[in-house]
Amino acid sequence: MSAGRRRSRAETERQLRDLAQALDTPGPDYSDRVLRALATHDQQPAPTIRRKPRRILRARSRRLLTAAAVLLLAAAVAIAVPGSRQALAQWFGFAG
Repeated sequence: MSAGRRRSRAETERQLRDLAQALDTPGPDYSDRVLRALATHDQQPAPTIRRKPRRILRARSRRLLTAAAVLLLAAAVAIAVPGSRQALAQWFGFAG
């Protein structure tokens, strides 16, 4: 190709198709090796291990989590209500 000549799109596509066919090499065929390996192995299924289901949280953790949720909810309600918000601000000594 000369430096000053531009290729058309159709010519470029044709050259790329030709190159793809020239480079197209089939991958190795592993099917025979895999089938032979499967035939030689023992055909018994792997044993299934059954476990007792575990509780996600223990009783003490659940109680602590519930208490924290209740305190968080109470704080959110106290802050959301304008009258209680003002009372808390006065009680803690916040101005305004």
